[in-house]
Amino acid sequence: MHQVVEGLQTLLESEPELFNQANEMFEQETSGKNVDVAPPPPPGRPQVNNYRDFLEALDDLMVRAPEYHDENLGLIGLPFSTIINWPLGTKSGVKLLANSSVNDQFRQILNQWTMFLSSKASSYVLNDSPTGWFCRPAMEFMMGLGENSRGEFEKVFVCDPGQEHWGYRSFDDFFTRKLRAGARPVASPMDWSIITHPCDACPYQLDTSVRARDSCWIKGRCYSLRQLLAGHSFTDAFIGGTIYQGFLKSGGYHRWHCPVDGYIRDMHHVPGTIFSRPQNDDFKPSEPTRSQKFVAQTSTRVLIFIQADNPEIGLMCVMLVGWAEVSTCEVTVRTGQRVVKGEQLGVFHYGGSTHCLLFRPGVELEFDLHGQGLGRQAGVVPVNSKIARVVTREVGIVVTILNPIAE
Repeated sequence: MHQVVEGLQTLLESEPELFNQANEMFEQETSGKNVDVAPPPPPGRPQVNNYRDFLEALDDLMVRAPEYHDENLGLIGLPFSTIINWPLGTKSGVKLLANSSVNDQFRQILNQWTMFLSSKASSYVLNDSPTGWFCRPAMEFMMGLGENSRGEFEKVFVCDPGQEHWGYRSFDDFFTRKLRAGARPVASPMDWSIITHPCDACPYQLDTSVRARDSCWIKGRCYSLRQLLAGHSFTDAFIGGTIYQGFLKSGGYHRWHCPVDGYIRDMHHVPGTIFSRPQNDDFKPSEPTRSQKFVAQTSTRVLIFIQADNPEIGLMCVMLVGWAEVSTCEVTVRTGQRVVKGEQLGVFHYGGSTHCLLFRPGVELEFDLHGQGLGRQAGVVPVNSKIARVVTREVGIVVTILNPIAE
């Protein structure tokens, strides 16, 4: 057994309460009105029915890269979530995984897994086998263009299909792949009124008049600014303002780009809870996108405060959230640096991801959702494309939401 997994075992078995929770989370029934049956493990992987199976499955993952499996579309490429989300649905699972010592031990496990994902050994999944990321179903999952998906991948991303593993040195190298020049042009680069999308992401939520504190955040129903921004000194500037949230797909592009021209006023890294769930009955283990509002306020995240050149925008915040799996947010800019629309701000290393744009009250915006509504069924709005326009102050707050999709 790997040392970090042994460390988790030692922690759990040295404290009776934790040990009881670790066993009970496999005995209790997963709660929630939408609970579904856990998918069977991939061939050759251990079935998880109890605490001992759980440790064995964690240890097995330490030298495995995420493979493409389409049995459960909500969890493609999320191997840790696949074995944790069902026990997380129990009362004991929630308590166990919220424990700070357990959370720290999982962080060590995932940090070591990160090292494996950055090694050449992890590139064994970069092929066109049925579980490889270059097979036709995986390409369609990543690009969403049917039989044209492979050609679009080659056109959009830096790669070389003629080389082994298409030129990617590791799974992490593939996951953090770069765009080819011109693949995601910046919308209206000289127009300060146009705000661009910071990620390849699906529009999920748009809230105005956001409160400083709101207890419904624990159920994943609303945003609570003091929780979201972890008490940062700039929090008061956004009370009553607007929050836009979008989520990234596990097979998508995971670098973040600047939505406005300006300079970086401050940055703050918030270590969060790796595996958590909202306290509501809408939990569905196979559909983590149901919990986007909640994970934005509990997971590992980076706050990048930008002073926009456009005085109509002024101070804004780009918040990048890494949740579950690795949860690593790497920033590639520094405080005080001037930035322009489309410039890279950072990158998510492996894990689920979401992001938010925060605007102060009085910033009047017209959002462009590209002909669709908000919610879990929304399609990807490309990075660097227009997501909003600043409206002159005389007009009043304008928010465009076309054909909203119910959560």
